[in-house]
Amino acid sequence: MKILLLYFTGTYSTLYITTLIKNQLINKSHEVDVFSVFDKAKMNVKKYDYVCIGYPIYNYNAPKIVIDKLKKLNIENKNYLIYKVGGKNIRFNDASSYKIYKLMKKRHNNLMGEYHYLMPLNIKEKLDDNFIKYEMNYNIRQVKYMCLSLLNKKIYKVSSIDRFVSNMNNLKNIINRIDSKRYKVIKDKCIRCRKCINLCPTKNIEYKWQKKKIIFNDKCVNCMRCVAVCPSDAINISMLNKYKLSGIYNYLYINSIKDTYDFNNENRKQYLKYKSYFEKIDNLINFPD
Repeated sequence: MKILLLYFTGTYSTLYITTLIKNQLINKSHEVDVFSVFDKAKMNVKKYDYVCIGYPIYNYNAPKIVIDKLKKLNIENKNYLIYKVGGKNIRFNDASSYKIYKLMKKRHNNLMGEYHYLMPLNIKEKLDDNFIKYEMNYNIRQVKYMCLSLLNKKIYKVSSIDRFVSNMNNLKNIINRIDSKRYKVIKDKCIRCRKCINLCPTKNIEYKWQKKKIIFNDKCVNCMRCVAVCPSDAINISMLNKYKLSGIYNYLYINSIKDTYDFNNENRKQYLKYKSYFEKIDNLINFPD
């Protein structure tokens, strides 16, 4: 099959999962094209047999830019699946795809699967590299399963309660976007590397020569990439600042770690938070790693 992978990534976790999926699909002899929602190259969606849509979950919702991109592409009469990346093992994340599902159904597309990949949060909680390696082993297993199950049609079912919680939490996304214009760079910490400007996916950050300072405009999607890539921790993200996490997760290094994580000691509580995710994949997937 000829497959399109269409994704958005903030702090590169969704991009990493997208790369795993791409490589696995190629190993299964599929022809694969990968596009970011920001790619300006014209996509001829009609030539694809199958579409995979990937995004990070923000407050139990898909990023608005992903939905806007799907509206513009006008994908019709295709088999598709959704893969989403989130840091919390919470049922309300199931409803994050509802708007995408409704849009794609309206255009006579067939949902063939939906997969949630647990990855480290980009805000609030920093995870141990050894735990992330354990988590990634399960994600790799799920990628293999997903790529073997492309034609297993899924019946979409999300409770009205989950949709309500998702809609209510989308207000947080709106408030955060409004508040993002109050983000600022701390001059005494800034080393003028311009990484925040150059790597912002929406080109929301710019240097104002007249004012001699970096400013944040109104196109922020709260992906936290600017905070993650800043080498000097120089960005204050307003009311979210106490929750910020600095630095990009180095997944290449993490995957090189030997599996030595011991859940029977001080990290047992952390394991229990994610236990149902690991058990779901264990029950779903009956082939070896």
